[in-house]
Amino acid sequence: MKLINVAYDYEYDDNDVLIDMGPVDILCVPDYVHDHLEDIAKEFNYWVGDEVYEGEKSKHPEYWAQQENGEVVMNVGTEHFINWLNDHYYHCENKKSYMVEENTTYNPDYPTAKF
Repeated sequence: MKLINVAYDYEYDDNDVLIDMGPVDILCVPDYVHDHLEDIAKEFNYWVGDEVYEGEKSKHPEYWAQQENGEVVMNVGTEHFINWLNDHYYHCENKKSYMVEENTTYNPDYPTAKF
């Protein structure tokens, strides 16, 4: 098992140079997930788009939230990524992914899933 960053609020300049990674969540994941993180993060994004956003909302209610004004919006977070990893990649090492630390400082030594 190895550590990864999960980032949401990163920012790049016009030359595609990272300016700020912002706070991240740190996960412990199977080695396979760590070693193939970029492709697995893309796979999760595609799954969310196809299965959750384009699919039936009632099939995945945990991915939706109602705002105070009554609008229903998609609400995907790190806990959803962890659940998805455990559903799709638990078999890699028969070890579950889990949260190590939330809303913390980016560690450049870890690969990063960017959402």
